[in-house]
Amino acid sequence: MRCDSVRMATGDSVPVGGVQRLVGRDADLDRLSRLLDQHQLVTVAGVGGVGKTSLAAAAAHRRPADHVVFCSLGDVDTGEVVRHLVAARLGTVLSPGVSLGRAVPPTPDGYGLLVLLDNCEHVLDAAAEVADELCTAGAHVTVLTTSREPLRIAAEHVVVLGPLTVPGAEDEDAATRDAVVLFADRARAARDDFVLDEGTLPHVADICRALDGLPLALEIAAARVRSLAVRDIAERLGERFTLLSAGARRGPARHRGLRSVVAWSYDLLGHDERALFDELSVYPSCDLRTATAAAGSVGISEAATFDVLDGLVVKSLLVAETAEATRYRMLETVRAFGTERLRERAELEAARDRHADHYAALADELRLHGLSEWSLRGATLFIEFDNIRAALEWTLERDETPDRSLRLLAPLWYVGLQYYSQEIADLAARALARWPDSDDPLHAEVRATAAACHLAVEDSAGATRLATEAIEAGTSHVAAAWGNATLAGVALHSWSDPEAALRHLALADEAAAAAGFEPMRCDLLGRRTAVLVQAGRQDEALENARRALAMAEQQGNVFEHAWDLHLVGQLLAATEPVVARSWLDRALDEALRSGYPYGTASSLRALGVAATELDEPREAARRLGEALDRFIRSGFRLERWNTLAAALTLLVRTGRHELAEEVAEAIERSGVVVERIAAPGYDAARSRLRPRHGAPRPVPDADRVLSRVRAELRAIADEAVADAADHTAVVRQQRAEPRAELRRTGALWSASFDGRTAHLPDLKGLADLAVLLAHPGREVAALDLVAGDVTGTATARRDASDELTASPGDLGEQVDAQARASYAARIRELQEELDDADAAGDPERAARAQEELDTLTRHLASAYGLHGPRRTGDPAEKARTTVTARIRAALAKVTDVHPELGRHLRHSVSTGRFCVYRPEEPVTWHVQS
Repeated sequence: MRCDSVRMATGDSVPVGGVQRLVGRDADLDRLSRLLDQHQLVTVAGVGGVGKTSLAAAAAHRRPADHVVFCSLGDVDTGEVVRHLVAARLGTVLSPGVSLGRAVPPTPDGYGLLVLLDNCEHVLDAAAEVADELCTAGAHVTVLTTSREPLRIAAEHVVVLGPLTVPGAEDEDAATRDAVVLFADRARAARDDFVLDEGTLPHVADICRALDGLPLALEIAAARVRSLAVRDIAERLGERFTLLSAGARRGPARHRGLRSVVAWSYDLLGHDERALFDELSVYPSCDLRTATAAAGSVGISEAATFDVLDGLVVKSLLVAETAEATRYRMLETVRAFGTERLRERAELEAARDRHADHYAALADELRLHGLSEWSLRGATLFIEFDNIRAALEWTLERDETPDRSLRLLAPLWYVGLQYYSQEIADLAARALARWPDSDDPLHAEVRATAAACHLAVEDSAGATRLATEAIEAGTSHVAAAWGNATLAGVALHSWSDPEAALRHLALADEAAAAAGFEPMRCDLLGRRTAVLVQAGRQDEALENARRALAMAEQQGNVFEHAWDLHLVGQLLAATEPVVARSWLDRALDEALRSGYPYGTASSLRALGVAATELDEPREAARRLGEALDRFIRSGFRLERWNTLAAALTLLVRTGRHELAEEVAEAIERSGVVVERIAAPGYDAARSRLRPRHGAPRPVPDADRVLSRVRAELRAIADEAVADAADHTAVVRQQRAEPRAELRRTGALWSASFDGRTAHLPDLKGLADLAVLLAHPGREVAALDLVAGDVTGTATARRDASDELTASPGDLGEQVDAQARASYAARIRELQEELDDADAAGDPERAARAQEELDTLTRHLASAYGLHGPRRTGDPAEKARTTVTARIRAALAKVTDVHPELGRHLRHSVSTGRFCVYRPEEPVTWHVQS
């Protein structure tokens, strides 16, 4: 499973056969890949424009067994937005007070999760917090960050990326130096007759030296060969460029050389190109329509705009993405230069005002469009959310009146019902706190939007308060419609009161009719169908669903049409499954084509119910499993419970009675109201389970229940079951617990699993794993693992605490300059030994060298006060990072020599302050250490 959103973002890559390869980064890429195999958090650090993102993306593409999620933080203005943006890229919704680590959705069996946080330097503290939280999600999660400086947290391993190699003054091999190779490639891309020969090579070498081998600077300079000879480029660079200052830590000095490259390119622009470049620098990205509007705002005619845009793209100051509709963006360094130019001329505020005005007008347009038609045009809210967020941050900070903020927020109900719910709720809360009273109808609509978002994140109290306020304002029928629809959801999902829900839906329909909000009336009919089923009025519900479908077809309402097809199919799934399947197949097809995630997952679930009734367990498990995965990714907690309830019948029919009992008890203890339309067989399946006797059992852990059900659904989908009557016997045979062994013999470990034995070097992480495997399901404190004692004695904990509580700077007082130099020399020797071991294919030697190298590096870094932990003083936290690093290193070695065992352990072992081995399927381990 791969994520196509990983893209090269700097200029140090060369296309080869349609695939981007890095120039001069083989050693860096190998080192980064090795660190990612061994450690949970790795940062690529270096100056802007050096190619950090390209290297990180290449390393991500090297990991075919990982699901990669790319999170660019370059357009995030404040630290508080980071968590929400990362959650959205993960496809989940954060609930208040819930750690991002706990919200990380599961990955398909056999895959890890690599989260790439790009451009962290301007939100360093927030990025560090997010990376730390992600690392608590389990050993299968790896975090890769790029930043101009390290995050400085304990678990971090840093790759410092330097410039490409440049030729010396009298270099006979100048043509092979990496900077020259990159410049020549980019020059040929700009001008196909460019030749690197005796006449051009000396000037190209001069350019590469003047630009310090920085890939972005080389790319911009190379683009000039379209209109300038390399001699002229070299002479101009020599006159204009002040090279990067090595002494400055922050501020203008560290960007001086790179800004000079952009400034030089900027100076070559015509008047219109400069004007549009400056204006577009305040946009995270934009479509052609917006770029044309921006050009018009600075006096460029529509006829001239296309040529101006083309000129900026050709000169590498603007990137055009044309996979679907054209979209423009700037590289971050280039964009920063543009905003600086605006600030220097005291024009930045005016440009940001124009940006906010544009998106406020777009929000007005989309709001009015949504009042009359629900079409694919509404998806613009998703595409432009980064711009809407940036505009809102500006207006909430600078505006004296609420006008623009309310206009930007009012139509975001649709976005909030799919993703970004918590973030939109927070933005609305800031607006309502700053401007608590207003007669503007949009003020009430913002409250209604916020109410819908609060319901989506299961904050019933907040949803009720805001919805009531929106209704009682009495200024907007639209707000009253959404407010009552939200209260209907609260009544159904939290109060289990379908009659109250029907009353609120009726009030919502009256308000929508008064507003002429016909698409909303169609939506309310669909909501009414589910409530009628809950009230036991099945026939009336089916008639209602057909009415909703007819209305959606008449309106051309693409989302509601897919939803209502699904409703009819759901209502028929338990009684007429063959007929239901034809309805649901159509619903799924329409939901997929329109990009409707909620409708897609719901249709898959209903298809699973129908397949269960048709006695097709493999198909049922496949559909239900996919639905559950999609709901987990999207953050619909209620729908996860509904899907578990829908799967209960399948679990009972396939003999999974113990798990079915656990699922039913978890649902009952959770307090959620199972929707009968989603799980029509839930009550009957529940009645077939054994009655509980004796003392109440502990409340089942929701995450564990979800994990077990997902595993069982995969098992059912994979089973070759020819006869459902014989299914229980087949299950018992297939689920016999396999036996495995982990044994230490002298300086080696032997591991036997799945009929295969492999030998491994003596790593501390293997000793940790031995403890966990010997006690499956038992949580073992990381402090105890560090101390080498799982009994938890006070002495062991005290000794571990004494070892771990030394502050990061203590070693600096203990180690003099001569000793530190010895450390550094030994580190260099170990790095050479590690390279030799890798080249010789000697994993034992490499593991020993890597372990000593990591230890010495940490000690030396502490001596100098570099890369120390951002948060200190907590022995348990230090134990967590130490044990996590040890176990991850061991898992990397296990995977190298025994992929099946490595995959099993990656998905069964969780690390943190407490570590645990909890396999999805039981395994009997014989451990001897």
